[in-house]
Amino acid sequence: MAKREPNILLVTGGDTLQLEKTVAEIVKKRFGEGEVDWVRLDAGAGETRRAIEEVRTGSLFTPNKVVLLGNIEKIPKDPPKTKGNLESKSDLEVLTDALPRLGGDILFLMLGTDKKNVPMALLQALGKDRVREISKTTPAQIRAAVLKRCADQQVTMEKDALEWFMNVCGDNAETARREVEKLLLWADESKTITREMCRRLVQTEEEEDIWAITNAVAARDTVLALKTLDRLLAQGDDEIGVTARLIGNFKAMYHCKALEADKVPIAEWAKRVGRQGYALNSAHERSRKFTLEALRRDIHLLREADSDLKGRKPTNPPIYKRLVLERLILDLSQERQTESST
Repeated sequence: MAKREPNILLVTGGDTLQLEKTVAEIVKKRFGEGEVDWVRLDAGAGETRRAIEEVRTGSLFTPNKVVLLGNIEKIPKDPPKTKGNLESKSDLEVLTDALPRLGGDILFLMLGTDKKNVPMALLQALGKDRVREISKTTPAQIRAAVLKRCADQQVTMEKDALEWFMNVCGDNAETARREVEKLLLWADESKTITREMCRRLVQTEEEEDIWAITNAVAARDTVLALKTLDRLLAQGDDEIGVTARLIGNFKAMYHCKALEADKVPIAEWAKRVGRQGYALNSAHERSRKFTLEALRRDIHLLREADSDLKGRKPTNPPIYKRLVLERLILDLSQERQTESST
């Protein structure tokens, strides 16, 4: 007789696609095709105690219940700061103390991205039999998942479109899943995904990070903007390239804002802005966070930084370019702060 899986498991590693696939396999193995009551909580958001209570409480609708506690690496290790300091235990301590008494039929799955970041106290409390490490989704698995998702929607992805898509998204399961859903929406009528459609609609990780800097500037969150800049530079981007793409985004937002103010029909925007589909929609949506005057000032600041970077003297230290971008982000955020206070 096959040994039954423990009702408490820690699943770590892989990526979102593999985590979800593994969770689905565990749940199906335990409950079959029966109806399941799902409870999804976040350890990093202080929901560990609620998760424990959910494991102790049966479902009103079905005997099959699954409690998922994500972000287990971020479980608080210090007691919560409550008035009067009445609480003496951290979420981590509460969880490790409760584990021996959490038996029964309810399935309790703790999810993380890297076992190395899971607190040792939790690993010891669980033991080896209740920890499962999974590997990251391979490009071949991503390709198969993309084709299956298209087939499920009765949509054909042309061969050259698939090759272009895999070159851009093939090493990141989460990006691939998000972008294929976007393509499927646009192919709802034609039932075909072409290479040109991919080129117009698919957003790369680098483009996402450029927009993330833009969003952070709009929110005056200089810390997030600088962290995103660090990630881009660490991935091999150069300061001149980052600035050029920022200029492109701000100019696109400016054109969208001006066209909207002039009541120009949206059908004419693509030609005037130089962007189509999702790229045009992204610029339009984000332009709403800026005034037309603010975008003019920001483009001026960006062009000054671009000129400064390209005119850098050989005697300037290598860190000079990085400092130019840091100053640019601070100036852009300061412009927003001044605008919001007027």
